[in-house]
Amino acid sequence: MPTSLRDFTVPFLLAALGVVPLFFASSTSGNGRRAMLTITVFLYFLAVLSYIWGDPVRGPLANLLRPHDAKTFILRTGASCRFPVSRLSEGIDFSHCVSINPRPFEIWARKTWWSGLVVKVTIMGDGGKPILVFDNQKLQYNPASNFDVNYDDYAFEIVDDTRSPEFQLVIAKDYSTIYVNARLYYSDNAVTVMKDDGIFFRISLPEANKPKYKLDRVFKYPSYIHQGERE
Repeated sequence: MPTSLRDFTVPFLLAALGVVPLFFASSTSGNGRRAMLTITVFLYFLAVLSYIWGDPVRGPLANLLRPHDAKTFILRTGASCRFPVSRLSEGIDFSHCVSINPRPFEIWARKTWWSGLVVKVTIMGDGGKPILVFDNQKLQYNPASNFDVNYDDYAFEIVDDTRSPEFQLVIAKDYSTIYVNARLYYSDNAVTVMKDDGIFFRISLPEANKPKYKLDRVFKYPSYIHQGERE
């Protein structure tokens, strides 16, 4: 849907709702008529404000109610990239911001107030071959069958068969930052750990199993029972 039409959805619905009390106003009189007309004017007023102040990412009236919220955000994936928050409504390919070479994952994300968070992730194994693909809100390729995925409007998480997080995307509630945390395994028993400070480091598998290198779980599992439920 074109951005202009998408942004116009809420004002249009509010204006359409304003017709309802206007209809009742035509069939009543006195205080009842004045009340219906007042509601109509109020709804049209909200329609105009939501068009002027609306935000496709954070919602109608967001710019009016929270005028100091960040207009740009920093993505932390080992390197830091900055994007306008509004671009999230169109979807952003973050893959080029991953500074590890060869690139261990590809990631695309979109966020709107009406559709929530939509994420596409491909995690690569040795040789650049995909070992997991998440798209269209479900795992599309998972040959090992030992991963689970959970998410809500502000976070996305992949866990292994021990329910330890292997990949996370977390949006700060004020949209100032998006963090990508990951534990990436290699055939030489090395692990690259990426945490939300934007720094990544490569360590041995025994070292990576120490508690200080684990990622904190965001959601409850299994996801089919606890969809969107936080720890």
